[in-house]
Amino acid sequence: CCAKGSAPMGASARTTESRGFSAVASLSYEILTDPAPLQVPEPGGESRGAVYIVVTNQTGKPVTWGSIEVRVPVGTADGDLTSVPTTINARVEQNTATTKADEPTASRDVTTGSVRVTPRNNAPFKKDGSLVLVLDGFPVSATPGVVLLRIEERPPRGAARKSVVLSLLKRAPAVPRNFRADKSLVAAGKDVVLRWEGPDALLYEVQAPDGSTESVPPRTGTGATSWQWSPKQGTEPNRDATYTLTAKTAPGQQPQHVLTTTVHLQSPEFDTLTATTAVHTPQVQGTTGQSGQVTFTRQGAQIHDDTGALGTLTADKAQVKDLETEQAHVTGQLNAAKIEMDEFTAGKAWVRTYFGSDEIGVNKLVAGQTRVNGLTAGQAEMTDLTVARVRVDEQLIVRGEGVVQEFLAGQARVSGKLTTSGPLEFHDQAGNVLLETIHEQPFGLAVHGGLTVWGRLMHSG
Repeated sequence: CCAKGSAPMGASARTTESRGFSAVASLSYEILTDPAPLQVPEPGGESRGAVYIVVTNQTGKPVTWGSIEVRVPVGTADGDLTSVPTTINARVEQNTATTKADEPTASRDVTTGSVRVTPRNNAPFKKDGSLVLVLDGFPVSATPGVVLLRIEERPPRGAARKSVVLSLLKRAPAVPRNFRADKSLVAAGKDVVLRWEGPDALLYEVQAPDGSTESVPPRTGTGATSWQWSPKQGTEPNRDATYTLTAKTAPGQQPQHVLTTTVHLQSPEFDTLTATTAVHTPQVQGTTGQSGQVTFTRQGAQIHDDTGALGTLTADKAQVKDLETEQAHVTGQLNAAKIEMDEFTAGKAWVRTYFGSDEIGVNKLVAGQTRVNGLTAGQAEMTDLTVARVRVDEQLIVRGEGVVQEFLAGQARVSGKLTTSGPLEFHDQAGNVLLETIHEQPFGLAVHGGLTVWGRLMHSG
């Protein structure tokens, strides 16, 4: 915590005598630092320190003095205190060397960083008196080593100067510190890089989020204080992960130092995800090699296949209030209060079980084959129905009104009952009318060409 300088009469101090200097300083000096020892900064960082020089009169009598000057080594070498002398803040504290009125003042040379303490009114340094000269606020020079501070006593009236040399230590901390990730947010687990500073003499281990521990290989003779570690291949995290660094001096000991740091992944993976309020996302995609996706839009949602084209929604049962679609394939049961489709186009449209709706509105239905095992609707209205073949195996029931503007079919088979409210025409391949119903008086059936009847033909009126 401290280093002692000269004692009176040449006790333990290193003194020098040259160019009028005395071999012995009149006052005694002791030096302390905060922290002790001073800490050199991390690469690219800064470490500030403070130096306290305690000056004491142990001569047994008052001492006449003109000033005390402290020469501060400036630079970046191992023997330099700081590289920025302009930041040194100098002051006098705990003064018992003089009266309050004569309290010494401290001044600083902004170029060299040297500090001078001068008494007011040439007041003597009291017997057994003392003062503390404080130098603080400066960044410690980055190279570890021993710093020598030369102190000169300058008596008044041209008497010989007396000097003493004090020493202090700068070194890197002897504990691990600054455990951090190169990037706290990474794209994938393989990008995780952890760093810290610490001495080579310690044994380091890194504990992963799953509790597994990996020893960090030792290194010797590097002279560097920075360490680096990354997860081994196959152990990279797939979600946010907190790593723990432990350090100890010998195998088998409990960790003496424990530090933690957390890494976040841009695309984390979870076994399950439960959201109690909501999940906000523009897109949901499968994790298999060939998977579709659901994209949410202002109008609702779109389903795409693995090529990005519109895909297929498959469900055992779907209940919707309003269904609007370009293509629909229902293999189970579809119940809806209202179904509206501007255009339904399909090579094959099947409703295999039951298609129920209070109202079905289709402006245009185009299909290679339409097969309905059971179709029930309160009202079925179709502006344009064009199919190659229509087959109704059971019964087509229109409880309200069925309006068909145009019905074209290569073959129509009705197992139950077919009721029409307008004319029904059958044409040949050239478009000529072969058979038509007449719905105006007199009602009847008009046959163009020949009529062949197998069985019985009855006429009543």
